[in-house]
Amino acid sequence: MEIDNNSYYIRYKSDEKFGESATFTHYIEVWDNGYALDIYNISRDVIDWEDASHTGIDPNKVDVGKRILRRYYDRWEKRNVECDNTIEQMVKKCASPYNGNLAVGDCLYIPIKEIHIAEYLEEFEEDISDDFGDSPDFRLVHVTSIDPVPQGDVIFVDEYWTENKNEPFKEYVMEYVEKSMSIPKEVFDRAANLITKITTEILAEIKQMYEA
Repeated sequence: MEIDNNSYYIRYKSDEKFGESATFTHYIEVWDNGYALDIYNISRDVIDWEDASHTGIDPNKVDVGKRILRRYYDRWEKRNVECDNTIEQMVKKCASPYNGNLAVGDCLYIPIKEIHIAEYLEEFEEDISDDFGDSPDFRLVHVTSIDPVPQGDVIFVDEYWTENKNEPFKEYVMEYVEKSMSIPKEVFDRAANLITKITTEILAEIKQMYEA
């Protein structure tokens, strides 16, 4: 299939091991041996975005999937952005100071972007807020165990990634515990449920369109 500049495509697949997954892609510019694109990869509870350029590839030999109209891509992209912003607004409204003593059942809001901005300002006396753009960048943590290592449920939200997952906490979570805010468990659950809802709906829409 020949790829045009400023064209849009979807792909969908499902298997027993990994479940459903899909992509929706905007090929921004195409040349003889490469292309520049924006691509969203989506599965249940996960959306990630990449803006990239690839060279040394014949674009006409790439399995791009099924071509779609721009409005579908724009709609899914908008819903992802709205999901992130809704969660951030919801969390900020109810966040309160945290005592820093990690315990099972705690739910934390870690405002990564704000923490980095404050640290830079403290060290260099320079406000770099504008360098971070408008995209949210935070983590939500529900502590389910602290022995032998703290772990639980983690919601990631930043410019490139929205995900709800279970895993041992990364080092940055422990590093920023004292700079975290406390949130109610029901708010954490609403955020997790929203990610599940959005990803499930987009997957269903792409599947229906891809298989039509």
